[in-house]
Amino acid sequence: MPILGIIASSMASFSPLSLPNLKAWYDAADTSSITGGSSVSQWNDKSGNGYHLTQSTSTKRPSSGTRSLNSKNVVDFDGTNDVLAASTASDWTFLNNSGASTAFYVLVQDTATTAQGYADTGGFSSANVDFEIYRAPTSTNLIHRVGNANAGAGPVENDTGAAVSAASHYFHLISNRSIFTLDGTALAKNNSRTTTPSSSAPNRALTIGGRTDDDGYAFNGAFAEIIFVSGIMSGANITKTTDYLKAKWGL
Repeated sequence: MPILGIIASSMASFSPLSLPNLKAWYDAADTSSITGGSSVSQWNDKSGNGYHLTQSTSTKRPSSGTRSLNSKNVVDFDGTNDVLAASTASDWTFLNNSGASTAFYVLVQDTATTAQGYADTGGFSSANVDFEIYRAPTSTNLIHRVGNANAGAGPVENDTGAAVSAASHYFHLISNRSIFTLDGTALAKNNSRTTTPSSSAPNRALTIGGRTDDDGYAFNGAFAEIIFVSGIMSGANITKTTDYLKAKWGL
């Protein structure tokens, strides 16, 4: 078999379900995992854990079937108030505890000049236990924070120093280690905080598309695929997952 055929066959056979400690997997290309047709009321978690993302208010629902990436469906957020949220805060403790976590995102960002939230479990403040991936109003850089109510400002704050432009992107991070890779480029581990991550449940369950639906951090763009794993993945599994996402979404 030609080398390109071997690579294609290898990627076709990989599934995130093979990853140890997979916690949640959202795949917009699988339209059977999306409820509500063009107005998304639920995006199912394909990991088997049942951490589905929902939106009961019709005016705050993102869209499906309206755009694509590499000829595959994506879930489109309007940049105003579209958000999806899980139901149980304690399910997401792994994102802020000392065991760390690994997360992968494939997205299309439509606007690169405003504050935007990608994923959040509480709205960062010194009073919250939470996890955040967002872009601040004064920066186009990707920022990762983990808050800890018992430690003031929290154990992790990382400004990647890399702008997230209005385009398609893929990135992964190892939470509580502040290690980012954006579009295949490894970014500096620049967290200098030494406080201990919290083992308490975060202030709320995971929200994607903003920190809340009304705080000015609404995401303007589309999510293609999101994968969360508890713990630090092996280098081999990180490579397999990244190669799978790049091939699938044409990145």
